[in-house]
Amino acid sequence: CTLGILLDRAGMFLKPFVPQLQTTFIKALLDGAVEVRLQAADNLGQLAPLSLRIDQLVSDLLSTCQTSLGGVKEAFIKAIGNVVLKANGKVSQPVVTKVGAYLLDVWCDPNESSGVQESAAVALGQYGMRCTNDELVHVIDKACSEKPRIQDLDALCSCFTFCLGGIKEVGLFT
Repeated sequence: CTLGILLDRAGMFLKPFVPQLQTTFIKALLDGAVEVRLQAADNLGQLAPLSLRIDQLVSDLLSTCQTSLGGVKEAFIKAIGNVVLKANGKVSQPVVTKVGAYLLDVWCDPNESSGVQESAAVALGQYGMRCTNDELVHVIDKACSEKPRIQDLDALCSCFTFCLGGIKEVGLFT
């Protein structure tokens, strides 16, 4: 929380300390306390515009997320969504595509907890702001399946929240 306030107030002046702050927030994503994990995920999003090696950060978050469980996995997914969204387009398209593929897998996996699937649904909306139009159409097609689940509605709501302009642009709805 205190570091989040520091990020808000100091902004660009923290650029020399970004690597240390990223390491601190990534470690906090593994913390036992839910509030600490969620705050760390938000703080990583705030830090994303200052990061020089944003693709490496996203790749590290993805690889750790793949081996995490439960609440820790939810926090990593939230961090991934926040970083991709708030990095202002600095994440390369191949990494964005990799994020989308992973989030879709998690979101569709019936063995994942509902909390993890809901986190993935929100992150898919954030991903929708940075993905290609074809990738956005694919996410929406998946969410509009014949037998929609509550997670599908979560993903649609997230897509509408974060990327309504992109949805209008691809002409899915008239």
